[in-house]
Amino acid sequence: MPAVPTPGLPHEPPVDLAALSLLDEQIDQNILGEPGYSPADLAYLTGWTLEELNDIFVWSGLPNPYPSEVAYNPSDREGLVLLKQGADREGLSREELGTLIRSISFAMAKLATSEIESLVYRLTKRGMSDTAARLLVAEYAPSQVESSIELMDVLWRRHFAAAIHRLTTRAILLRGVSDNAHQFPLMVAVGVAQIVDFTSVTAGFGAADYIQFVQDFNDRIADIVVAAGGRIVKLTGDQVMWVNAQAAATVETAAKLAALGGEGFLAPIQAAVTWCRLVAIHGHVFGPGVNLVNHLVGLAPAGGVLLDSAAVEQLAQNPKFQFEAQPEIEINGIGTVRPSLLQVAQSLPTA
Repeated sequence: MPAVPTPGLPHEPPVDLAALSLLDEQIDQNILGEPGYSPADLAYLTGWTLEELNDIFVWSGLPNPYPSEVAYNPSDREGLVLLKQGADREGLSREELGTLIRSISFAMAKLATSEIESLVYRLTKRGMSDTAARLLVAEYAPSQVESSIELMDVLWRRHFAAAIHRLTTRAILLRGVSDNAHQFPLMVAVGVAQIVDFTSVTAGFGAADYIQFVQDFNDRIADIVVAAGGRIVKLTGDQVMWVNAQAAATVETAAKLAALGGEGFLAPIQAAVTWCRLVAIHGHVFGPGVNLVNHLVGLAPAGGVLLDSAAVEQLAQNPKFQFEAQPEIEINGIGTVRPSLLQVAQSLPTA
């Protein structure tokens, strides 16, 4: 992560709006370079049609300028050439190309937003005003592009390798080799944990308290989930969803998260786990088991963990866990479900 200098600002000067506008105009050039091509130029130089480029811009979630507007640079041209070569080589349909670009662009947009906001947050924690922090990041962050790219390359390779394991070889080892077109292809445990009555807990918070509360929740949650081998699917201010190939590790994770409310965290937490088949799209997961776990988490008591019958069955022979069957419930679109409440999840002595 880029290191932003923090000069002492005991007395922050008023913001010069003219200088601010100039700084805003310089950001693109500082990061992207001098523009030299219009979409029409790119179409001519890369082999894409203007209609195809329009689709690519839309899928990327980026502004789509007029065909004659000079807004792109040699890096854009080179990237589009590589994309064209890859799409032609692989014979990608329009739908397949759109799915690929959307998934990558969604991840990149989230990453970029998170990186900038984390820099601003660090500076405000060190005593700078929000305005001064955002101005300093705008001035300094563009100079850190190359170091950020190098870090992301290392992390991406690691995550790419992990995703190949998780979604190919290990997925088959876990579910078996028999294919059924009517079944979802991936078999995993899905966990959800959330703050009980988040709206009431955060009522009256100012911006600084709200940011601190959410940051604390996210940091604690992420550390616990990842340490147990889980992959975070969704993490918001009050809820986390994760998946893990190991049912026992998922339930232990859920128990640890639910216990945070009694270990210094400012709010109670409820959790739920299902063992199910699902499908992954754009990094998110979908399927009846995902729908079920989202229903169960709201029924779990504060500090408690509810499990579906499939998760309980996976752990039936594991002496670390004890469960208490709960009354049957009817869930629209899912049917009759009899969840169980986790009673004991303790670590056994290692040999």
